[in-house]
Amino acid sequence: LRMSRGLGDVYKRQFRYCFICMGGGLKMLMVFMSQPDFACNCHALWKYVKQHTDFETAWIIKKPAYYEILKERGIRCAVYDTVEANKIIEKANVLIANSYTFLNVNKREDQLLVNVWHGSGVKAHDYYDHNLNPRHLIKLKNYFGKVDLMCVHSLDDRFKLAAMLNFDLRKIYVTGQPRLDLSLIHISEP
Repeated sequence: LRMSRGLGDVYKRQFRYCFICMGGGLKMLMVFMSQPDFACNCHALWKYVKQHTDFETAWIIKKPAYYEILKERGIRCAVYDTVEANKIIEKANVLIANSYTFLNVNKREDQLLVNVWHGSGVKAHDYYDHNLNPRHLIKLKNYFGKVDLMCVHSLDDRFKLAAMLNFDLRKIYVTGQPRLDLSLIHISEP
């Protein structure tokens, strides 16, 4: 999809996939995790979900300072790798993350884990390909073994990430940069 189609088209396609995978259930909990916290493509998708669906949502964040800010705003959240966060993740139908830094997520077999890259994943992976610690490579392999759907910003990234991560090309969708679409939508509003 091209960025000019906007958030609606991009996310409708992702939701169709989610519904098919989740059996089309009406009640759904989507848990978002981003690096940096409460930002990026995850934040753009969360805003869309809040405005256009009745899904429950929650955020798993890394910085405890953001926990207080989000709680004050009435946003359900927990700090990553805590008992509270693990309980929320356990109840989730869909996990949305933009970074492989959430390595400790214990995904259930019936959960859908969607990786919505924060930018071009290739430039980081090109660097890691040359300087990769073998233990970190195992962590990456384990994390991406849990991912069910990956959203990338270009066709080039689709092919490169599939090859570099040994990831099923059929599970990688080109969605553009939803966070940039969100910016363009706000700029164009009167």
